[in-house]
Amino acid sequence: MEEVLIVNMSFSIPDKEGKVGYIPLGPLYIVSALKNAGYKVDFIDYLVDLLNNGSQKDRNKILSFFHADMNTAKMEVDYIFIDAQNIQRIIDHPAKYVGIGCTSGTLPQVILAIEEIKTKAPDKTIILGGIGPTGVANDLMDHFPFIDIIVLGEGEETIVEVMDNINADLSGVNGIIYRQNDQVVKTKPRARIQNLDKINYPAFELIDFNNYTVTSITASRGCTFKCSFCDTTQYWGRKNYYRSVENVINELKILVNDYGLTEFEFVDDTFVINRKWVERFCKELKKANLNIKWNCNVRVGLMDEPLMKLMADSGCYLVFYGIESGSNRILKRINKGFTREEAIEAIKTSSKYFHVMPSFICCLLY
Repeated sequence: MEEVLIVNMSFSIPDKEGKVGYIPLGPLYIVSALKNAGYKVDFIDYLVDLLNNGSQKDRNKILSFFHADMNTAKMEVDYIFIDAQNIQRIIDHPAKYVGIGCTSGTLPQVILAIEEIKTKAPDKTIILGGIGPTGVANDLMDHFPFIDIIVLGEGEETIVEVMDNINADLSGVNGIIYRQNDQVVKTKPRARIQNLDKINYPAFELIDFNNYTVTSITASRGCTFKCSFCDTTQYWGRKNYYRSVENVINELKILVNDYGLTEFEFVDDTFVINRKWVERFCKELKKANLNIKWNCNVRVGLMDEPLMKLMADSGCYLVFYGIESGSNRILKRINKGFTREEAIEAIKTSSKYFHVMPSFICCLLY
């Protein structure tokens, strides 16, 4: 079987001690899928690797970039991605196939890094995936000939089929766009994975949780709402599927018992879409007596006091509301589906039970 290198090039800002934010769930799911299919897989979490394995000078430079006074700091983000020493481990890695995952925020620098990798290691096949590339896949393939394949949307089933057919015909692999004889070919869309329980747990054994400040977990995929600014629908469509309550709690038991973790963040786009699921989860979680703390993303209009109390009793200590604006005119224009007054009331009530974190979209004019 072919060897595959998976690289996470999405990251959140590290703290001053050098711990980055979220564990890289998406790439770890991909690693797990490939390993389960029999492939030899190595994994690099790019920023973690630079902070832990680079020189002290480089570590200080990276941390000073993220934590410097932005009024005086020289912005050197390209250095993190395309400095020759930083990407050398990827270039020297024996794997011919390199899968890279990223978000929109790091996509421009990732493209520069891929170009450098392909220049120095032209025999490597670059497979790009994640929420960043999916929405602009056609443009990426048209403008950057050093990208070989882009996986669109969910990748667990797709990446295995890609590797199974990598030396043959990829036209039957749904959900990709690829290069064939200098022509760009886009295959049929891939149907969403509805039974999320059949997906293997992320390859937690390949990371050190001490390198991260947040242990993320996901109970569902997709959001049914129609906020006009959100790129989630490019990735998931507007369909929402949940894992079973038992499957999620079993994962939590593994993380608590095997790794000693006690605090978790559910990174679902909207954790509370299925109220009955959430109610049962909270009851079963309390019954499991794991004594954990957790937080999640919620939505105005889906929360009321009975649900808040149930969530708080099971260990939820913080909720995140996507408010986005204090103007009813703007809220209507971006299809949020609630008013400023409803948002204020939801936050007031939630504050009885949780810490509340609202988000707002700001436009900075220079």
